[in-house]
Amino acid sequence: MASSASRFCKEILTKVGYGKLSCKLWGENVRSAEKFIALHGWLDNAGSFDPLMEKFLTKERCVACLDFPGHGLSSHLPPGIPYSPAIEIQGVRSIIKQLGWTKYNIIGHSMGAMRAVLYAMCYPEEVTSVVALDGVIIPLKFTPGAPYPAFGRQLDKYMKYCDTDSDTDREHTWEELKDRWLSAVKDLREDDFNILMRRGSRQLGQCPHTYQ
Repeated sequence: MASSASRFCKEILTKVGYGKLSCKLWGENVRSAEKFIALHGWLDNAGSFDPLMEKFLTKERCVACLDFPGHGLSSHLPPGIPYSPAIEIQGVRSIIKQLGWTKYNIIGHSMGAMRAVLYAMCYPEEVTSVVALDGVIIPLKFTPGAPYPAFGRQLDKYMKYCDTDSDTDREHTWEELKDRWLSAVKDLREDDFNILMRRGSRQLGQCPHTYQ
């Protein structure tokens, strides 16, 4: 028999480079409710939070329960690619971006608790609170110059680049490639560029003066 809370649950799929991420979105009034994202433990999945929803879910709350990469209904990474905190943080960010949330709380259990704290340090302006359950939290001193928000900004740039739909946005003439490299890496000389791009770019067969 379906529970009363399950009437307000739907599956959300997010496309990523290695397949898809799955998420159970709980809530009757998702747009106006207080928002939570729930992160499960190692070898668990989003179903870990199903019993909690019977007590926790109200009309004023919505909860997005993520399947981390390689867990639940989310895709596994390709063979030879290790699972890491960075991959898991990127997974959380992908779901947040799809939902369009800008202010939210995080509930994490075990590994999810550790990822919750790390994520909050990367995006402190967005995360209102963190609830860490059974997590071994390594003490990390957060200072205004800490690298975590910088990592968050770089991750957002990387994900925006990965979302580019067309390869044509990555096609350039040799001079365009050189200008982009020399402007991005200030101490790179033109001779250095010529050496690196012999292996760092490829000439398109149909367009002899265009490179990727």
